[in-house]
Amino acid sequence: MNSARGSLCEKYKLGEELGHGASGVARVCIDRITGEELACKKITKIEHLHQDEVGILKQLYGHPNIVKLEAAFSDEKETYLVMELCRGGSLFSNGSLLSEMEAAQLCKNLMEAVKFCHSNGIIHRDISLKNILLGDNCFKLADFGLAAHFQPGEYLSDLIGTLCYMAPEVFKRRYSKEIDIWSSGVVIFAILSGNFPFHGNTFKSTIHAIEAARIDFDPEYWSNASPSVKDLIRGMLHQDPRKRLTPEQVLDHDWVVHHTSDEARSSLATINTRRYFGSKSEKNSSSFSLSQVARDLIVCAKLILGLIPN
Repeated sequence: MNSARGSLCEKYKLGEELGHGASGVARVCIDRITGEELACKKITKIEHLHQDEVGILKQLYGHPNIVKLEAAFSDEKETYLVMELCRGGSLFSNGSLLSEMEAAQLCKNLMEAVKFCHSNGIIHRDISLKNILLGDNCFKLADFGLAAHFQPGEYLSDLIGTLCYMAPEVFKRRYSKEIDIWSSGVVIFAILSGNFPFHGNTFKSTIHAIEAARIDFDPEYWSNASPSVKDLIRGMLHQDPRKRLTPEQVLDHDWVVHHTSDEARSSLATINTRRYFGSKSEKNSSSFSLSQVARDLIVCAKLILGLIPN
């Protein structure tokens, strides 16, 4: 039987490396017949991880705000996922803060994706800056390696995710789809300010900050922000999941409705040309974000492996 890599290379030519993620390496791959450029992610199999990713991506295929899976090749050691190529990269690797107009378009695209996931009985469980890609004219949710199916009225208990984006109820090991709204709220907060809303100097202090759910709109970063976006973020980051906004409520929020327009969609192309944070304060923010994400990846692995006690 052909290996996964052998089967992949029969149909696609591997090109430049796009980057490393927590779950694998991504490269450009080119269809040998059509010449179409796609992205290929290699995943080394770990028990209980990624086992549902292919099936979930097939189930969600076709939504404009979810990265499309075009093919999958697997053997006992590794899996290769061939997906649409988003040259804009991830929000984290791209590195730019967004204006409120751009962030509202991000919020709208993200909530459309989350709404579709939830309507299909799927929780993403790892929404973060690194898992949102910039397509030609919209944002796309990617990396469903930690996603899970859920049933209405039932709760999940896996302690899993990327620390600074995790909702308070995850640490109680009793949560459902509302955690995706929380993580999305963290994304909006971070992409507008360059900081995470909840963080600490240690794993435990970060967890305590998340559980307390006290949001600080530091004037150094939020002095020019509209009251409306702060209201939205508070609703998305409500400590009680029962009182947290739903995807539909986020989409109907005044800030999203007011700031999403043809002008906002056309401005997405300019994001690709911007480089990391221009001002001194923004550079400080980017340094914090980089170090925090590095710590998050370690925490994510430890949470998955059960190395952090309850």
